[in-house]
Amino acid sequence: MKTYSYINTKGKMIIPARYHEAGAFCEGLAAVGLDGAYGFIDGSGTAIIPLRYPAVRNLSNGFAPVQREYNWGFVDGPGRECVPPIFADVGDFEDDIAPVCLDGRWGYVRSNGLPHIPCQYDYAFGFEDGLGMVCRDDQWGFIDRNGTEVIPLWAENILPLKEGLASFSTNGRWGCMDSQGSVIIQPQYDDIGVYQQGLISVKQDNKWGCIDKGEQVVIPFRYEEEIHFTEGLAPVRHEGKYGFMRVDGSWAVKPVFDYAGYFTNALALVQQDDKYGFVDHTGTAVIQLEYDDGYDLDEETATVKKSTYWGCIDKRGDNCVPFIYHEPVFFSEGRAAVVHG
Repeated sequence: MKTYSYINTKGKMIIPARYHEAGAFCEGLAAVGLDGAYGFIDGSGTAIIPLRYPAVRNLSNGFAPVQREYNWGFVDGPGRECVPPIFADVGDFEDDIAPVCLDGRWGYVRSNGLPHIPCQYDYAFGFEDGLGMVCRDDQWGFIDRNGTEVIPLWAENILPLKEGLASFSTNGRWGCMDSQGSVIIQPQYDDIGVYQQGLISVKQDNKWGCIDKGEQVVIPFRYEEEIHFTEGLAPVRHEGKYGFMRVDGSWAVKPVFDYAGYFTNALALVQQDDKYGFVDHTGTAVIQLEYDDGYDLDEETATVKKSTYWGCIDKRGDNCVPFIYHEPVFFSEGRAAVVHG
């Protein structure tokens, strides 16, 4: 049977191999499992929340969902049971409120376990920017923390608010509304992304482009995939190749790559001729294309593959985790779970 240990970003084992399942560190704790029982450990490997639950989920905003006898509740960081396990399902806490499902209906509770908004919705999601996305009778909208419908439930589908705007669909067409429910862009597009960097990626006649809030076309509808920007650049596929586009629609790097990822810390993963590496904002290879697979850079490291083994490199391209692992190595809060056996 596989067992997991944890290593640091230099490849040194810091928590010995003993767990049958091991999750990423979130808010200083990681979910781990042994012989079908789950709990949480800290960065030293000490069990802060004992391994006694049949299932757990990652800590979020100081609280972790835990399961007992097929029902879900919450414990806090020190392991105190703050919401009893009586719910069929739960979401994550945000501003001391979490969505919960009871008898097939969704509502919200406080971290002291008391009901906050009655379970009256078909679906309910966590609060973002003070609003929670809910659905009843196949119609979506947003409520505030008091349960008041700020955006009435009428949309067929809806996406989370981003920078004060939410994409929605009605009659199979997509548009955009603001946080007060006013329609900013009429529903007329085949598909739509989220608002970011002053643009909205939309699909029309099977091609993607970008418009601004005034519905002016900034990037023409000629591209094959949704356009999403990070660090002012977006990987864009055109005629089978990827390049990097600026927010004004001009090419910062013309399409020459077989694949391109998103920029993080001024580096983006690219593939060319079956090899992977990382380029800067000009398309110059900062980390040479010499790897057989790879993932986007995180804050400190990138997971890459040589031959049949996975390891990690740092932002300079130096090997910091040796190529000895059969599965990708992903770091969170400076630690990564790795497989033994």
